[in-house]
Amino acid sequence: MNGNNKNNREKGRPHNGKQKQLQHQQHGNKRSPAAPSEIRFDSKPEKVNYCLAPERLEAQSRAMKQFEQKERQEEIERKKQDRQQKHKMMTQKTRKGQPVMQGRLELLYERVKKVVGVQ
Repeated sequence: MNGNNKNNREKGRPHNGKQKQLQHQQHGNKRSPAAPSEIRFDSKPEKVNYCLAPERLEAQSRAMKQFEQKERQEEIERKKQDRQQKHKMMTQKTRKGQPVMQGRLELLYERVKKVVGVQ
């Protein structure tokens, strides 16, 4: 038997599973199926496609939730920055402690532009 194993090793044949795995890694095993965690979406899917395989359907719904959550976070951050900017303009004071009217008038002008633009 020892002679047989020696011949197999000399001819480049693997004698156990570990060597076989190494060969697949070196030569690239192209037949491995994609795991659900590997399925990626670059943009938000428009709607759920129920004709997909279960793994793909789950990945698509996860991607939709992630993109919606990201959009909500961006909207929250934008609103937060707007509020901070308005607060800063409204709380400005002169050296004597009087409110600066320029910022208040700009905010009022923005409101008027919105109303006129809508009508």
